[in-house]
Amino acid sequence: MKTPTLVLLTTNTALLPGESAEFRCAITSHRPMTANFRLYRNGRYMQTKTADQKMMTFSLSSLASSDQGSYTCDYYYQGTLTISSSKSNAITITIGRKMNQYLYIPAHDF
Repeated sequence: MKTPTLVLLTTNTALLPGESAEFRCAITSHRPMTANFRLYRNGRYMQTKTADQKMMTFSLSSLASSDQGSYTCDYYYQGTLTISSSKSNAITITIGRKMNQYLYIPAHDF
């Protein structure tokens, strides 16, 4: 089985709490079977989605500092035997702090 490719659809890998991120896991296989795509963070399983297509999008909303880390994906076909791919390339996202914005008005002598 071919190794999948993971792409971050969000424009930046440095995100703020409360923002969202989207990952796309894509395969180049020509098998006409339903694929089960899995997303991992720091090597730990997060979720599975099933599709009759060659890619799956995983959406993470309301990000928190606990969502920071290295993401990978894989896929498997389930039939008489379950056949899994190796894990994809890794994409690391960081979750920063929201900065309070202050308006600075310089003092003037009148």
